[in-house]
Amino acid sequence: MDLNAVINRMLKRDKKTRNKRLYLRLFSAIPLSNNTGLVEWVPNTNVLRKLIDDEYLRMQKQPLQQSILTKFGKSNGVPQKSYGTAFDYAVKDYPPVFGKYFLHQFLEPNQWYQNRLNFVKTAAVWSMVGYIVGLGDRHSENILIDTNNGDTIHVDLAMLFESGRLLNIPEKVPFRLTRNMIDGMGVTGYEGAFRLTCEATLELLRKNNETLLNVLETFKHDPLLDWEQIQKKKENQAKKAMNSADVDSAHKIIGQKLQGIVGDSALPLSISGQVDYLIDEATNEENLKSMYIWWMPFL
Repeated sequence: MDLNAVINRMLKRDKKTRNKRLYLRLFSAIPLSNNTGLVEWVPNTNVLRKLIDDEYLRMQKQPLQQSILTKFGKSNGVPQKSYGTAFDYAVKDYPPVFGKYFLHQFLEPNQWYQNRLNFVKTAAVWSMVGYIVGLGDRHSENILIDTNNGDTIHVDLAMLFESGRLLNIPEKVPFRLTRNMIDGMGVTGYEGAFRLTCEATLELLRKNNETLLNVLETFKHDPLLDWEQIQKKKENQAKKAMNSADVDSAHKIIGQKLQGIVGDSALPLSISGQVDYLIDEATNEENLKSMYIWWMPFL
């Protein structure tokens, strides 16, 4: 939250992002000890999965998670070999419906337009910031939607510094940009306000890379942070617990991202080129099919 507050100040100071009214929707978190703290309750919000499930119920379809469990589930859950088949089934039988949520929730045309735009912009800003810091675990219950104004709010921010790639079933997408997320963005999908907001946000982050790296440096040395305990508590199916060497490596990767270096590329990409690459990775079906089933990449 400290880092996000710094980014919000940057967004307000920069003329381009200020004119676009870009911001991260935050909530307060106050640590009291290593294991306890206070987290602000965010009113008028609901998780992404519940809003989408409600739209399927309007179509007289059972919730997608329940349908997949019925069709592909075994006594110990859905076997990994069935992930791709379950993905194809969901894509075929469950069309994206999140765009209809905004029609049902906001009945006045100007309210519908503005609140859907709020969703697109806040989703884009969170996507870029999450990509830079290596934020994982962006399943459909860790993303909240403000039912009053459409804002996207991310919660459960513990899986940082690319730790999602250490899971037995590693995360392969830089942020969540699944079918229903795109459907909620309107007819232009991610090619409209989402892409433009991503480019404006990434440009700001790259321009302020030294400040961000200095703030992130404190994460490595904070005496309250025990990376091994965080990782073990977060995911007991991890290949290994994250240690200080992993954090050092992730810190270097963050520096490369802020220079525009991605994947195996030796040369930095332009702002638009980097956004292109990230959108391609986030929407790549092969990446999505390999994700953990209850991340719900098909939703």
